This record gives sequence, structure tokens and C-alpha cells, in this order.
Amino acid sequence: MLRKQNLFQRSLIGTMTLVFAVAMMFGTTIVAEDSSATLTDKGGTLSFHGGAVQLIAPDGAVSSDTTVNFTVETSESVSAAPDGKALGSTAFTLSSSSAVSLKQLVKIQVSTANDTNATISMYDSVSKSWLGLSSAIPDVINNTLTASITNLPVTLALVVDAASVPEPTPEPTPEPTATPAPAPAAPETGDAFSLQLLALAMIILGLSLAITKGTVTATRK
Repeated sequence: MLRKQNLFQRSLIGTMTLVFAVAMMFGTTIVAEDSSATLTDKGGTLSFHGGAVQLIAPDGAVSSDTTVNFTVETSESVSAAPDGKALGSTAFTLSSSSAVSLKQLVKIQVSTANDTNATISMYDSVSKSWLGLSSAIPDVINNTLTASITNLPVTLALVVDAASVPEPTPEPTPEPTATPAPAPAAPETGDAFSLQLLALAMIILGLSLAITKGTVTATRK
């Protein structure tokens, strides 16, 4: 038994070491929603939003370690899409503690697996509108769109035809039901006890009268 446990522990440690080595080799950092990751001067890939958004930077894109913040956006935090369009499943802002002018083009790859005929747009904070990025490169095999950026912050979103966005299913209206009449209130404990006491007194009185009548009758005889 001890031998089997040692063999299992060694296999587990070996597997974890292999996973760590692969992650280091590819230089990919996976980051959850609304989080941050560090881009070094050596470049690399930062993965956000469960892998749906990837920032791919070449060597020398930044001159020193730069913290990249990922923030999910919605139609409430930014302007709505143009008429006839709707924001797709992915809208986000990539930013840093201060404005960053990238020294080389950095690619932003966005998954379109959950969106039909999606395009990618950039939000212009001056005009408060979305500008389509016609230069974005589609990959129909891997279902991605790749755009290039030169500055941080930047806000990007998938944009789809409004007709392709399913409308929410309305909740059924419950049928009105008759309210049952309230049951008669039970007598309070004190009232019930008083009634019982009164009944007992009447029984005792009846028995006393019966006994008295019997005694009188016997005496007369």
C-alpha cells in the first residue's frame, strides 16, 4: 500500500512539473475577469476572459514591465452599438496605470465562437461612438478576430447584427387564484378553560340535584 501511495505522489508531482514547464515555455498568463497581468519587455501572451481575449506582444513592445488591466464593459458602461447593431458577447477595456504608447504593434485576438458574423470595433471616447476596425483579421477555422493596437488604454468590442441577438423570453404571468376564506378563529385558551369549567360545574350541580331528590324521596318513604 505504501509503495502505491509513493508511486501516485511521484506521478502527481511529475504531472504538475510538466504543466508548469509548458506554461513557462509558451509565456502565457491566464487572467480572470476584471484583473491585471504584467507584460514584460520580452513580450509574450496575456490571456483574459477565460481565454476569449488574448494580448500578443512582440519583444520590445514595452520598454519595461507594464501592468495591463482588463475590465469587462457592458452597454451600461459604454455607449450602445450603432443602429441595427448590438454589442456581442465580449466588450472590454485594456489599460495601464497611465497612458502607454506601444513601441511595436500589439495584437488583440478575440474569440467569436459565441457570436454570428461578428466584427470588432473600437470605442472612441471623444465622439462616444464605436468605430469599426476593418483591418481586423478573421480566422474562420479558430473563430477569432485579430486587431492591432498602438496605445493603451483601448476599448474593444465584438459587434453583431441586432437581429441575431435573441430576445429574452418573457416570464409567464401567473393566473390569479381565489383567496380562501379564513378559518374561524379558535377560542383562546382562557375561554376554552372557562367553558370546560362551566360545563363541569353544571354536571356537578345536576348530580347534586339528582342525589338530593333521591334522598328526599327515600326519606318520605
